[in-house]
Amino acid sequence: MPPNTDRRIPQQERSRKKVERILATARQLIGEHGNDAVSMREIAAKAELPISTIYQYFPDKSALLQHIMQQYLDLTRDQLRQHFDDVGTIEQFLEQIGTAVDDFFTLFGQEPALSVLWAAMQADPKLCTLDAETSQSNAVYLTDILHKLAPQTDKAATKIALWQLLHNASTSAQLALHMPKDQRRLLAEELKFTLRLRVQALLN
Repeated sequence: MPPNTDRRIPQQERSRKKVERILATARQLIGEHGNDAVSMREIAAKAELPISTIYQYFPDKSALLQHIMQQYLDLTRDQLRQHFDDVGTIEQFLEQIGTAVDDFFTLFGQEPALSVLWAAMQADPKLCTLDAETSQSNAVYLTDILHKLAPQTDKAATKIALWQLLHNASTSAQLALHMPKDQRRLLAEELKFTLRLRVQALLN
């Protein structure tokens, strides 16, 4: 389960807009300057809100970062399900690996701050747990699909393999941001090849 942050949940539209302004401001500042260089007071000033309002919704910066990253993790989970929910054959499963990787790399490319935010998450033990649990949940989801398509697969081994591969995928997407465009494409193709090769090995 995600760490408990005792965060006030906005109920009214006005409150929800404040929270979105806080989150958007935090994403921008952390993406530009890094997590350690940004304070809650700076976020409040940039968002043109009293610091007390920030603390009403987020008791500390870790809680704020958790909420930001939960949104991204939910988005990647939803993307994964869009690709694999309707898969009916092993061939389709292998094909969807390619489009899923492309979408994941595109997400990082369209959100320049995401790489910095993801690195900040890895530096926070509580948020590392959130990341690991999300990867595990996605691995279980893919394992169930693969086992349904190929009942001979070892579910325990498949889950561990996919869990590790999903973690590697996020690392590769971050690395791609620091590479020339042609090398970024080659890295994506290498990741697709590795994922498909490992899945095919699990089927045997």
